[in-house]
Parts: sequence; structure tokens; C-alpha cells
Amino acid sequence: MKPRCFLSCFITTLSLTITLPFTACGGGGSTGGGTGGAGEMESHQVSLTWNAPADSADPVAGYNVYRATGDISNYQLLNASPDTSTAYTDTTVQNATSYTYYVESVDADGNQSAPSNTYSVNIP
Repeated sequence: MKPRCFLSCFITTLSLTITLPFTACGGGGSTGGGTGGAGEMESHQVSLTWNAPADSADPVAGYNVYRATGDISNYQLLNASPDTSTAYTDTTVQNATSYTYYVESVDADGNQSAPSNTYSVNIP
């Protein structure tokens, strides 16, 4: 069993950014063949930030971010290796889908903390 000698982190903020496609307005006079924004999808991203564990006896080397889709409790690791930043932006979210996230801190030996609190978001 891996020792869990350091404190877990807590997600402190979650934000949803929605980017809408630009569609020019006005009398451009273009006829036929133009894209005009028809069929373009809006894009979304979810930004997470958290506080680093305080008073940890075992220094934190980085963080792993996990995400579950919909009502499924099967969480997938989003980052390829522990990230030293206390922020993560998920740019792979899809329209009309809900997601739940949590973070684990990782020490230099690869031991992970207990999971943070979870945050959920519904993408419009």
C-alpha cells in the first residue's frame, strides 16, 4: 500500500469559457459559397484552479487531473504526467455534456494523495 503522507488539494474555482464563432454583420454583398457562420459550432473549455496543499510533510511534485463524463463514475486521467501548475484547462469538452473533475497531488516517488473534492459542470 502506498503511503499517503501529504495533504490532498482542494479545487477552489471552476470556470466555463464559451467561445462563439464570429459572424460578420452588415451589407457585405457576398453571394453564394460563403461560410457566413452557418453550421459552425461554439467551442467551450473548462478551467480549474486549486490551492497547493499546506504544511505537507511530503513535498508535492505535481498534480493529476481526472474527469468523468455524464453520470459515469469512471474517471480518466487528463494529463500525461503530473503537472506542477495549480491550474488546468480542459479544451476537449463537448457540447451538451456534463463533466465531473477531481485532482490528486503526487510526490516525487509517484505516490498520489487522496482525491480532492469534485466539481461538476454542464456544457451547454
